[in-house]
Amino acid sequence: MDPNLAGPGGTATHVEPTGNLGNVEYFRAALSEEIQHANLLRSLIGKTSPTTDPIQTFYLPTGTFDTLSAFISVLNTLENTFIAAYLMATIEFAQMASDTRGGLVIERDASGGAYTARDLEYFAQVAASIMGVEAEHRVLGRVVMNQNPANNTNYERTDLLTTVYNGKRSAVAVLTPFLSPGAGLTAYSLQTALTNAPSVYLNVPGGPPKPPSYPAGH
Repeated sequence: MDPNLAGPGGTATHVEPTGNLGNVEYFRAALSEEIQHANLLRSLIGKTSPTTDPIQTFYLPTGTFDTLSAFISVLNTLENTFIAAYLMATIEFAQMASDTRGGLVIERDASGGAYTARDLEYFAQVAASIMGVEAEHRVLGRVVMNQNPANNTNYERTDLLTTVYNGKRSAVAVLTPFLSPGAGLTAYSLQTALTNAPSVYLNVPGGPPKPPSYPAGH
């Protein structure tokens, strides 16, 4: 085990004196946070169980978990993509809310029910709230790798991505390679990960954002 993590002979729940407890707890807390995010997003579209998620297997470069540098390289790709995705989702949901309030469109959930403008505004708020935590994860990855300064950007950005879902410059296009088998990739089961997660994750405080308050008459 890398000395920047649990140290030789250490584990996620037993960090050796030669390891770094703080770094290990960063990742343990991040695991819990990501599960909370997924649970919230699932609930907002009317789902209750991860067993119904359309994607049940993820594919990472073989050796991702063999060395810290390999892991952080993949982490950076994923965190930067999700930061961009949530930034764009904030904008897209806000635009949907505006269009819905103006009667220009009707956005619907998977069962055909119509979302209200306030629903969509809340989705924008959720996306912004999650994006902030993803940005923390990006920085903590740099902390673990001793990359200074860890907080190395004035603003989080979308890089060259322009949408969440559609087109070659979408977040989905960047993430698709992690969803398909191929040479040099290793498969990881979502259900196996979720089953084992409680034995290693570290719960942290904080619930979902509360919907915004509206002035009377709005």
